[in-house]
Amino acid sequence: MPPRNRRRLSTTRPSEARAARPPAPPLSSDILLEIVARSDAVTLFRCAATCKLLRRDILNPAFIRRVCHEPGAIVPPRVLGFLDLGKEKPRPPVAFSLAHPATPAAASFSEKHLAPLLARNGAAKLVDRVVVPLTSRNGLVFLVRGIDESSRRYSMAVYDPLAGKLTDFLSAPDIDLGSGRSTFTHVLLTAADGIGCSFLVVAAEFPSGSRSIKVQTLSADAADGEWSAATSVGHCRSRGSTLQKDSTAVVVGGVIHWLMEGGADANKGPSILTYDVRTAMAGSIEIPTAATDGLSVFHRDIDLAASPDGRSLSLLVADKLVISVWVLSSGSGSSTGGGWARHAVIDAEASVRSVMPEVWGSSVADMVCFARSWSLAKSGAVLLQRPFTNMFYFISESDEEGLVLVDVETKEMRKVTMKKNALPYEVDLESRLSAMKTF
Repeated sequence: MPPRNRRRLSTTRPSEARAARPPAPPLSSDILLEIVARSDAVTLFRCAATCKLLRRDILNPAFIRRVCHEPGAIVPPRVLGFLDLGKEKPRPPVAFSLAHPATPAAASFSEKHLAPLLARNGAAKLVDRVVVPLTSRNGLVFLVRGIDESSRRYSMAVYDPLAGKLTDFLSAPDIDLGSGRSTFTHVLLTAADGIGCSFLVVAAEFPSGSRSIKVQTLSADAADGEWSAATSVGHCRSRGSTLQKDSTAVVVGGVIHWLMEGGADANKGPSILTYDVRTAMAGSIEIPTAATDGLSVFHRDIDLAASPDGRSLSLLVADKLVISVWVLSSGSGSSTGGGWARHAVIDAEASVRSVMPEVWGSSVADMVCFARSWSLAKSGAVLLQRPFTNMFYFISESDEEGLVLVDVETKEMRKVTMKKNALPYEVDLESRLSAMKTF
C-alpha cells in the first residue's frame, strides 16, 4: 500500500502574516479637517495647538468663519458668563457660569474646558487676599486688593484668568482717590485696542468745577509698576459737569468715552467726554436729542456701550420698560450729535414681567436699569437689573442677584443669576483662534 501523502503545514506564524499585510492608508488632511469641523470646540483648539498637519488649515479665515458662524458651527464666537472670584477664606477655586449664548456648543465648551481651566489657574493666585473686581475687558480683569500698609495706596492688579497671570501694582500716586473733592475712575485697555502691549490702565480724575481731567497711565511694560507722569487735559464741557455715577467707560479704537451730566448747560442733558490715549487729547460728542426728548429723568436710564464688532460707539436708553439702542457711525466722532442711528427698539415689558415676576410682576415696577458693570457684550447681550439695586446691594441678605439678559439681535430675554462678588466675563473665542500662530 503506497504511503499516504502527508500534508505540509505552513510555518508562517500568525503574527508574521498580519505584519505582512500593507498598512491602511492614512486619512487625508481634508478628511481629518472635516472630522475636526464636526467634533467640538475643545477638540478643535487642541488640534490647532498640537497638530502641525492641520494647524494651517484650521487657522484659515474661511475655516474659522465656517466653524464659528455657519450652520452646524461648533465654536461659539464669544462666550459670556459670570466669573466668581469668591470671598471666603481659604478662597475657593474661581468659578465660571455660562450666561450667553444658550447653545449646546457654548454649554459644552464652558463645562468641559473653560470652567475647569479657570478653576485651576485662579485659586493659587488669589488665595487669602481681599479681592474687589471692578471691570473686565477682552479676557482681562481689573481688581482692587485692599490697602498697601506701607504706602497707604490701593493695591491693584490686572488678572488674566485663562493664563493664571496676576500683575500687581499700586494706585496712581497723583490721582485723588479719597478726599471726596473729585470724582475718579479707572479704565482698562487691552492689546485688542491697539495699544502695543498686553494692557494699559488709565486713571482719570475729574476735579470738581473744572474743565479739565487729570490722567495717569500704567503700561504692562512699565518697570516696577511705575505710573506715567500726571497730565492735565482741558475739555470743552461746561464748568461743573461731572462724571455720571456708575456709568460704563467704553473704549472704541483707542478712545475712551465717558457719560457726563450737569454743568451750566444741564438743560441740554448728558453728553459724552472722550479721551484718546494715543494723542492724549480730549473731545466731546453730543447725544442725539431724539434719544432723550420727552423722557422723564425719574423713569429713564442711559449708558454707553461698544457695538458687538467693537468698531462703533453705542448708546443705550431705557424709557420705563422700552429699550432703544443707538449706534454712532464709525469715524463720525461728531461733536454735534450727528451720525447717530437707531439700531433697535425692544419693548421689554411682557418679557421682564414673565422671566422675573418677583421684581416686575407688579404694574408698579415700571422701569429697568442697565447693569453698570457690563452694558453690551460683544456677543450682543445687554444685562438689566432692578431699579435702585446699587442702593440695597450691600444690605441684602441674598448672596446672589437676579438679572435679565437681553439678546439685542433676537430680542429674546431670560433670567440669569450672578454672585455678589462676581462680574461679567467674556471670552472672544473667534479672536483667540484667529490670533494663534502657524508653524
